[in-house]
Amino acid sequence: MRRYYLLLLSMFLLTSCDQDSIEAPASDRAQKETASLKAKGNTTLIKTVIELTDAYKQHPLKSNFTQLSQKIGVLDSISNQNQLFLSIKPANYVLLTTTNALKFTANDQYAQEYDSLAVSLKVRNYFSQLLQSELNMEYFLSNVQNDNELNVQEKELLFFIADCYQIYGNGNGNGTGTGWDSSWGKKMIVAATSGFGQSPANAVFNVSLLIVAF
Repeated sequence: MRRYYLLLLSMFLLTSCDQDSIEAPASDRAQKETASLKAKGNTTLIKTVIELTDAYKQHPLKSNFTQLSQKIGVLDSISNQNQLFLSIKPANYVLLTTTNALKFTANDQYAQEYDSLAVSLKVRNYFSQLLQSELNMEYFLSNVQNDNELNVQEKELLFFIADCYQIYGNGNGNGTGTGWDSSWGKKMIVAATSGFGQSPANAVFNVSLLIVAF
């Protein structure tokens, strides 16, 4: 009887060890995938910008939308039909006003708005790097990812602006990631940052408007 009991106990221990060896790698993979996603930032945001701006540019009557208020209205209609945008749109979403849009689209307002952005000195330093004529993007993203002085929201903002830098570096969606002029860069930073103050969806809308407004 004792021998039988020991046999059952041995089988139980072996089964437990095998189960642990199976589950541990899966857990490790999940952690690595999570870390990878964090390192890349929220790619949904830039994908949404691309979809919204492409839809706007394909609108058959886009040449008739000359006023900023008209462009906001059309982009709002497009965004409300876009599944990616709806997936990040909060319940308390507030549509951008023309007055606030001018803060990052008007040539006589964006510079002052950039200087007045309520961000930490650390984030402002990263903004300055993005405005340099040449930037090693891989090095920049690595620094942002590993910077323990940045919170999650600040990193998401910087990753999003970096995505915009690489795709819309020259303002028309054909950016090469080799730099953007100071005025366009500051407008993009103001649009994204002021939007993030409300929600990522607002940041996406602001940036999309900036792109289609010119």
